Order: sequence, then C-alpha cells, then structure tokens
Amino acid sequence: MLLDCTEDAMVQPKEVSLETITQEKASTLVILDSIQFLDSQAGMPLADEAQETKRQLEDCFGNKIDLVTSGFSDFASVILPEGSGKISGVLISEKDHFRLVVRNLNDIQMNNERCDKGPDPITSDQILISEIADPDNNNKARFIELYNAGEVVLNLKGWTLERYTNGNFELGSVIDLTGIEMAANQAIAIASDSVVFKEIYGFAPIMEGGVNSAADSNGDDNLLLRDPFGMVIDLFGRIGEDGSSTDHEFEDGRALRNQGIYKASSIFNPAQWTLYNDTGQAGTINQPQTAPGDFTPGEH
Repeated sequence: MLLDCTEDAMVQPKEVSLETITQEKASTLVILDSIQFLDSQAGMPLADEAQETKRQLEDCFGNKIDLVTSGFSDFASVILPEGSGKISGVLISEKDHFRLVVRNLNDIQMNNERCDKGPDPITSDQILISEIADPDNNNKARFIELYNAGEVVLNLKGWTLERYTNGNFELGSVIDLTGIEMAANQAIAIASDSVVFKEIYGFAPIMEGGVNSAADSNGDDNLLLRDPFGMVIDLFGRIGEDGSSTDHEFEDGRALRNQGIYKASSIFNPAQWTLYNDTGQAGTINQPQTAPGDFTPGEH
C-alpha cells in the first residue's frame, strides 16, 4: 500500500537503521539512509498492476526490509531506482516482522551510487549451537551461545536463529545474525537481555536477541540455526515436540554441547548434549543451574 498523507507533511521522520529498529518504532514515521533496492529487482515497477506488492530494500550490511506498495497508486508504474539513498515511510509491524509503507514518491530519494553490501553469503557445518541457558535464579540472564569449530573466520551475513515455541510447528521468532563475524574457535553469546547479561556475567554479549527469541527460551522450545541459503545447519530439539520431560528439556537449567563435537547437525542428537533441568527425565540431569557460576558464555 502507499499512503497519501498530506496532513503529515509537517511531521519529521525519525532516522533509524535496520539494525536498530524496535517495536517502539512501529506505527511511526521513520527515515532510512544508505538504503537500496535489491539487484534482483532491477527494472521492476514500484508495484504490480492492481495488487498489493512487496519490494525488498537492503542496507549496506545486507539487512533487509519489505517495502509494501499498491498497484492502484498513481506512481505504481515508476521503475525502481537503481541507486542508493534515503527512504521515508510509516513503519508497520506484523508478528515481529517489520515493513515500510511510503506516503508518496517524494519519500524515495535514491540518487547516490549503490553501496558495497559486504562479503558474499557463505555456508558452513562448523557453526553450531554450543550452550543454551535458562538460569533457575534469573530468567532475564538467559542466552544462547554459538561456536565456530573451524579454523577460518566466518561471516554470518544472512544467517538466522529460529525459535519454535513449545510444540509448535509454526515459526515463533527469528534472530538475524547479519553483521556478526566469528573468529576461528570463537564462542559468542547472544543474550535475551544485554543489560542483565552484562550485570550477571561481567561482559557484553555479541548482541541482544530479545524477549521470546531463541536467546530467551525457558527450556522446552526447539531452536534452529539456518544459513543464508535456507538450509538447516544445526537443530536443538524436535520441531513440533514440546520439550517438557524429554531428552531436550533444560528448564531452570542448561543445555551444553559436549566437547569433541566439531560439526553441526540438522537432526537433533541428544548424545551430543548434556542437559540440566528440574525434572531429570529421559536421561537428563535433575540439577537446576544458577547464574553466573553454572554457565560459561563465550567459552567452549
């Protein structure tokens, strides 16, 4: 859709970046800088005739957002600009997925040269989930850890961490890992709450995943690491199975990848994990874990 909001002409948009957009910005007028349409959309009009259309925008780091346009607008047939620049619009949020709606053609100012999007996306089976935390004494100190078991630096452009809550087959939330570069044999922590994480563990996480993300599991969710090409690289749990009283429950505890595991697995293998929780079912250990002492974020 395209909004023609002449009454909003005096409203000044808030400048944001795709990396810093939060729910608090939803339903407000924003402006994105150093933004461009995807190469693959070159020559396309802003909207397809007589229908709502999505066109994708990206920043110079490869972060993406959908632009929602309408085929009934006066400028639907205008060809997408080839350069980069600024775009203003109303930010909307649907199930934690952000989209942008422009008001008129003046909202799109892309006359600069296209920016370098950084390294090409890569895949690897040596990026794996190595620790997941649900501390018994502080649920805001939850985190998920990733480990690069390889001997080369790997850039996580386009990689995502997905959470499937409880027994749901439907995707619950996504963490975009674009912008993270992992050194050889490095472990990184993604926190549910970065402020609490630093207070508890004494250092800042690589990023904040947020509430209800893969970094904020209460121990009975299923978590998945996906590469930029849509392939499942690593899987903790079984999608569609609630983790309660199973071999992948870590409620009030910890899921720790065993030493000697150097390749990710797209099929959950409980033999690769040591599980601490408050039930001790299905081969797990009934021993709730407390932060910070029972956890080792950033070490593997």
